[in-house]
Amino acid sequence: MLPHLIRYVPCAPVANLFVGMDFYHLPLSAPCQAVRLVAKALKLHLNLKELDLLSGEHLKPEFLKINPQHTIPTLVDNDFVLWESRAILTYLCEKYGQNDGLYPKDPKKRAMVNQRLYFDMGTLYQRFSEAFYPVMMEGKELNPEKVQKLDEALEFLETFLDKTAFAAGDKLTVADLSLLASITTIDVTAAYDLSKYANIQRWYGQLKESVAGHEEICVEGAHKFREAFNAISNCCHIVPESESQSSTMPLDLYYNIISPPCRVVLLFAKWLKLDLNLIELDVLKREHYKPEFLKLNPQHYLPTLVDGDVVVWESSAVLIYLAEKYSTDDTLYPKDVALRAKVNQRLFYDIGTLMRSVTTYYHPILMGGEGKLEDFKKVQDAVAVLNSFLHDSRWTAGEHITVADFAIAVTVAALDGLLNFDFTVYPNVHRWYEQCKRELVGYTDITREAAQKTQAFLERFRAMRTAEQQQLCQQQHPQQQACKEQGQQEPSDPHKQQYTELQTPQKPRARDSPKHGAPADDKPVATAGPRSDESSKMSTED
Repeated sequence: MLPHLIRYVPCAPVANLFVGMDFYHLPLSAPCQAVRLVAKALKLHLNLKELDLLSGEHLKPEFLKINPQHTIPTLVDNDFVLWESRAILTYLCEKYGQNDGLYPKDPKKRAMVNQRLYFDMGTLYQRFSEAFYPVMMEGKELNPEKVQKLDEALEFLETFLDKTAFAAGDKLTVADLSLLASITTIDVTAAYDLSKYANIQRWYGQLKESVAGHEEICVEGAHKFREAFNAISNCCHIVPESESQSSTMPLDLYYNIISPPCRVVLLFAKWLKLDLNLIELDVLKREHYKPEFLKLNPQHYLPTLVDGDVVVWESSAVLIYLAEKYSTDDTLYPKDVALRAKVNQRLFYDIGTLMRSVTTYYHPILMGGEGKLEDFKKVQDAVAVLNSFLHDSRWTAGEHITVADFAIAVTVAALDGLLNFDFTVYPNVHRWYEQCKRELVGYTDITREAAQKTQAFLERFRAMRTAEQQQLCQQQHPQQQACKEQGQQEPSDPHKQQYTELQTPQKPRARDSPKHGAPADDKPVATAGPRSDESSKMSTED
């Protein structure tokens, strides 16, 4: 029997909590709503400053001076500015919370909360937006494949809630409030049928009644979202004690080195001088879907870390966990609330902006097509934001290296290796990137091994696709001759999704400058010269 949900009642606030903070937001935005829910739980006053994105208020010079990435929500707390909603949530809890109930200090519990926050951002809400934003904002038809991916994300959440009352354990945390805003948007804005998810229904129904401000913040905001756009009518869990491993054993890392998020963890573990028991999974053989791995990680993501009775996935959550548990000082993931918030913001920027822009542009190239100019422009914009982060600091979040530098460095290296991106146009990034290559222990060895294994992976990948194409041509007898005449031009491939989950490089498109929107040539990685040994090759984790 699951314990009853208990409404979170914070301790009486101290007097200075009533000092207002400026909060730039949009009422219909779920991430903005999540921040307001946390502020209400902590009894903080926010000076709400609504920005009209359609009229471009977020692009005005006065706002760009505050936030060069021009995203909402953005919080201004005296002289401290922070954006990325999940970073704001944890900052508010750490600075103004009277206890650690909403954001635990215990590394294991915090790792679980962090995983759920990254899951909310990178999987659940992302898949909702990919499925429904084109319908709501562009009038396009609903894509069944995108809906299926959203269903899969909801199944993950259903699994998370199978044994615990809340998303990250038996107590309400910021992860629940962030997920609550997302689920409310999915429910109200898209009128999505959640009835088949019993655990989500139970959790959602009770939180709607127990979380202060849900109706006026989330529900009303979701209705505004629906009306404005004429909408349609972890990684962490605890292994059972009987199955847990001895804490004296090395850390198990399930990985594949061609994946940048996996390389981030390898690189960071080497920095910390940790002993990893490396367990490589062959994704083309779908080893990450085997029951024994799904028992550890129902979301079947790489990398996945097993440390005794703790299992953590989502690379950023793994980095934070390792830093908090095994680092000898707190510079890698600071204890200072403001510094930590900045590191969190950089981590969310990496996964939500930089890496996403690279994969969006490169994925069509991987599948044998061409990258779009507008997508490459987003890559340039993302790198320009990184350049602004590094304007007055040696590292991405200040004067000391942090987990954010490891994460972003591998993404930047992937951009370098895939696209021969000209970083000299961005002097701060260029200086920092060269510094990373010099100072990050193991960088050269890890990237060299990744380059070699990527080539072998691609050869197998292409061979499998060719074999599938030939088989389909033979099965579709009327079209068999046409396929032969066209040199086995790819027919409709119902199995294509199997190979697009892990986005791995086919051919880097070299360019002289990021100003170019189209590839300059079509040389494979193996013939790209010395750069292939000096640059990471890319796939995605999530």
